[in-house]
Parts: sequence; structure tokens; C-alpha cells
Amino acid sequence: MRIALINDMIYPYTKGGIEVRNKQIAERLAKLGHEIHIFGARLWDGDDFVRNAVNYHGVHYYKRVYDASGKRDALNPFIFAKKLPKALSKYEFDVIDCSSSTYFPAISCERYCNRNNIPLVVSWNEVFGDYWDEYATNPMSARVGKRYEKKVMNLNANVLAVSKFLKNRLVQFGVDGKKVTVISNGVDLKAIGQAKAGKKKFDLMFAGRLQKLKNVDMFVEVVRILKKGHPKISAIICGEGPERDRLNQLVLKHNLVKNITFTGAVEQSKVYSYMKSSKMLIMPSETEGFGIVAIEAAAARLPVITINTLRNAVVDVVKDKKTGFVVAKDVLLLAKVSEILLKNSKLRKKMGAEAYKLVKENYTWDNVVKKIEKYYKKVSS
Repeated sequence: MRIALINDMIYPYTKGGIEVRNKQIAERLAKLGHEIHIFGARLWDGDDFVRNAVNYHGVHYYKRVYDASGKRDALNPFIFAKKLPKALSKYEFDVIDCSSSTYFPAISCERYCNRNNIPLVVSWNEVFGDYWDEYATNPMSARVGKRYEKKVMNLNANVLAVSKFLKNRLVQFGVDGKKVTVISNGVDLKAIGQAKAGKKKFDLMFAGRLQKLKNVDMFVEVVRILKKGHPKISAIICGEGPERDRLNQLVLKHNLVKNITFTGAVEQSKVYSYMKSSKMLIMPSETEGFGIVAIEAAAARLPVITINTLRNAVVDVVKDKKTGFVVAKDVLLLAKVSEILLKNSKLRKKMGAEAYKLVKENYTWDNVVKKIEKYYKKVSS
């Protein structure tokens, strides 16, 4: 099959969950003999290219990804969506899979696929819903965000969700549950297994994009609280994003410069190495459609601590008191369970072993791609 995967952000130029998912699926489908094309923003200098048998296409050059407030810029995805049909028209695709992210590309793809009788899959990795009221810079932007999210939910397309949690969210917004297929994200057990722990060890780790909805400031506050009883506590923040400057200021304010290390953007293999050098992963995200970092940490035998919110699908991945902890959105509670793990190495080891077992049985990329391949064949038949 000739398959197009569409998301304006492309790995490794940005390293979010959607980008990782598309990379892993594309490379494995290519190994199975399919012709795979990834279409996204031109985040690199030069022409389109082929890497690991996957064709990469830069549709529109992005001068910036985030606006001055640290939110995703809306104009570039709109222009990207306008240019997308011309880029797609150079090939005859058996199926087009477009991420729901930024909404405009999915709307553009529906029109293109309807005109050309091509099966369209819209992949959902996150549902904002009422979170738009908090995320948007003003009420009008929130209304626009909600309207376009709803519009994408109503497209004439096959619907793919990365978690049962997300499927339920879509159903709550009126999507017919019979239209929604759930195929989770996965992990590369081999790559994680080959990663070596670094010389420097860390007590706590955060990994992900540094943006407001990840609540990384809560991670910093946890370190501040724990430092009172553990003056030499060591933590690592692995990732980059628009919140970096604000987080730096917070670290300075609380005199945590010697306690918290910022890595910036690093290769995936390095992330795995940091995981193996850490005692636990704290993931206080406000909203996650799946939470790929959580299962990567579990594959590295780390307990994972997360918060229970209406939009955080990580609560389905972390088994409370078995593979980690799920607590209310409260810094003191996060600090409390973190301290339990800090003081109890046997519990950390037990939870880590259970987490690894859970991932090995349910979340490997090879199994995910078998399901994806079968699904694409079904929708294109």
C-alpha cells in the first residue's frame, strides 16, 4: 500500500508523542514493504528526503512553531493545510492518515479525499474540549478552538484513537463509538533495553515538551518541597519548549539550580539513558491523549507518578499502587508519594518490574504496527 501520514510536526525536529508515533509506524510499515510518505512542515533546510525507507515532504516552511504567548501558532497550520492538497496530488494513495492536531489539515484532507475517493483516517491523540478556555489566550480564541475541534469530530472519516480513554472522550462529544477504533501507542523495547544508565544519577525525572499543559512547574514545586528533607535531591527535566524560560526563573527563585538539571532537546536514546539513571518519572500533565513517555519509562522499569484529571489518559496506563501512583492534582500529594518511593527502594523495584511486565504484554511497536497494517487494509478495501 501507498500510505500518507500527516502531521505538521515531524520527528526529530519536534519530539512530541504524535511525531514519535508517526516515525515508529512509518519505519515499521516500510520494512513490511509498504510505501510510506510523511507530510509535515518544512522544519529543515533543503529538499524533501528519504530516511529509513520513509519519504519525508516539507509542505510549508514554518518561521515559528509557537506564538509570543508560548501557544501553538495558528496561521502556519492554516497555510500548511491550504498547501497540502497540491503536495498530496503528486501521488495516488491507498489511504491517508491525518492527525487531528491543529484541525486545519484534517479538514483539508477530508475535502481532498472526498474529491479523489481516497479513504481518510483521522487519528486522535488528544481532545481539548473545555480545556480551550484555559489554554487559549482570550475567549474568542477559545470559541474558535472548540468550534474547529468539533468540526473535525464531525468529518466524514474513519476515526482512530490512541486510547480507550480518548475514545470515551470522543463519544462524550457526540462521535459515534462504532466509528472509533482504538490502537494504542507503543515502545521500542529493544532500543530501551540497549540504553545504558549514565554516570550521574537522578532521584526524579520529567520528560516531555515544556509547555503549560504539562504542568512542569508542579514538578519543580515537588523538588522544592522534597529538598527540605533531602537537601541533595537531584532531578532532571528532559525536553524543550515555550515554558523553558519561566521554569528557569522558577528554579532560580527557589534556589534549585544545584538540584535540577535541564537537558534541552535530546535524542531518544539519551532520554532512555536518563530514565535508567532515575528512580521515578513524574508526569503531572493536565491533558494527555495517551502519554507515550509513561510507557517508555515503564519499559525502563521506572515507577510513574501522574495526576488524575478529566483529560489525562495516563491514568489508564499507570496502575495505581502497582506500577506507580495516581493522585489528585495537588503538589503536596505528588511530593508525598514521591517521598514514599525515594525512601523505599524495594517498592520502586517491585513497581518497576510490574510496569515492565505491563508494557511487554500490551505496548510494543511491533504489535501496534500489525494492528495498524490490518486496519489500513480494512479501510482501503
